[in-house]
Amino acid sequence: LIRQDWLEELTKLQDDLPPFPHDLALETIEKDLGWMSWLDYGMFIQNICVAARAYGIHTCPQAAWSSVHNDIAPIINITDNHLIHCGMSLGIEDTNAKVNNLRTERANLNEFVNFHD
Repeated sequence: LIRQDWLEELTKLQDDLPPFPHDLALETIEKDLGWMSWLDYGMFIQNICVAARAYGIHTCPQAAWSSVHNDIAPIINITDNHLIHCGMSLGIEDTNAKVNNLRTERANLNEFVNFHD
């Protein structure tokens, strides 16, 4: 999925980053960035998920965190010009845990995509 030269450069960057001390990363976004920025933000979060899988780490983006912004912001010192967009759990999946065996139904591709020649 990733060109070898990109992977080598990303590995160097990763090696230079200090370890993140939490097993849960809360993502914030500035309130005044228009609605189109939210789409960009979603793609950014997806890239974290894809990169994590390349290192054998599982992710679970959780949009529900945005609904508790007012409760959490003061605890983790989120400034007034930011809001919590989502949370993301990072770790190794416990395949024996019942919750990790839940598989939701998915629509068939042709139910939501139109292909054009």
